Amino acid sequence: MPDWAMTRDALRAMNDMIREVARETRSPLFDIDAELERKQGYYPLEDTDHFTDAGCRAVGRLFAEAIHKQQLLKGAALPK
Repeated sequence: MPDWAMTRDALRAMNDMIREVARETRSPLFDIDAELERKQGYYPLEDTDHFTDAGCRAVGRLFAEAIHKQQLLKGAALPK
């Protein structure tokens, strides 16, 4: 049986490092961990970092909102 507490700690440390690098480099950041609620149905049972289809749809919506809010595609050629 995997050590889920260790896995959560490792994921938390990795996410903190990503946030720090984004802050230091002033890079846009889409923080899925902070934005996506830990809702049943978004993650398979006994899995801390993979999404179900419902989780993927939720991430897609949040990602689209973040792109729009941060104006990351401003001036980009968009499909018609």
